[in-house]
Amino acid sequence: MDINRKNMDALFAGFKSNFTNGFQLAPETWKKFSAVVQSGTASNIYPFLEQFGGMSEWQSERNVKNVSSHRIEVVNRDFEETVSICRNDIEDDQYGIYGTLIAEMGRHAAKLWQDLAVEALLGNGNWIDEKPFFCADRVYGESAVCNTTSGELTAENYAAARKTM
Repeated sequence: MDINRKNMDALFAGFKSNFTNGFQLAPETWKKFSAVVQSGTASNIYPFLEQFGGMSEWQSERNVKNVSSHRIEVVNRDFEETVSICRNDIEDDQYGIYGTLIAEMGRHAAKLWQDLAVEALLGNGNWIDEKPFFCADRVYGESAVCNTTSGELTAENYAAARKTM
């Protein structure tokens, strides 16, 4: 292949397609316990709704819920993965061997969301109340909440825990 703008544009379009295909193959388990929030700045500050339990029927007076002044700041981080492609492989029309590599890069890029979500939940960082996300003594209002277990997770003890929520 001659190395010129037209051919390079076509090559990059093919690599972009490989990357996109790989990106779509990554698991999206993180979407079950996380939300995507767009960011246009170096960091974002999120308020914490401490005791928002859901809607209730309006029968007489409004039931005003107190919103905590606690906040979480999330500082954006940069990530990258760069590969080089041998000029001879392009000139010799051997660039197709890179398609799988580029697709795998796409899968890794999408998997990063899963890794970051799990890191946030299981990492050593503290949440608003200065405790790890999973802890045995988180306080909400006048109640203490335990979101950990030392026992084996079974259908029965899961159902029992759900009843207490």
